[in-house]
Amino acid sequence: MATINTKAWFCAALVGAGVAALSVMFVQRRRQARLFAANDDLIDEASEDSFPASDPPSYTPTLGPKLVR
Repeated sequence: MATINTKAWFCAALVGAGVAALSVMFVQRRRQARLFAANDDLIDEASEDSFPASDPPSYTPTLGPKLVR
C-alpha cells in the first residue's frame, strides 16, 4: 500500500513541476512580448523622426557620366 501512495505523490509532484514550468514560461513570453513591443515603438518613433532625411533627392540626372576613351 505504501508504494501506491509513493507513486501517487511522485506523479503529483511531476504534474506540479510541469505546471510551474509552464507558468514560468508563459510569464517570460509575455514579458518578452512587451519588451519587443516597446522596442518596436522606439523604432517606429525614430523612423518617423527621420522621415524627411530618408526621402530621395528631388532631381534625377538625365545624362550619365561621360565615357572616357
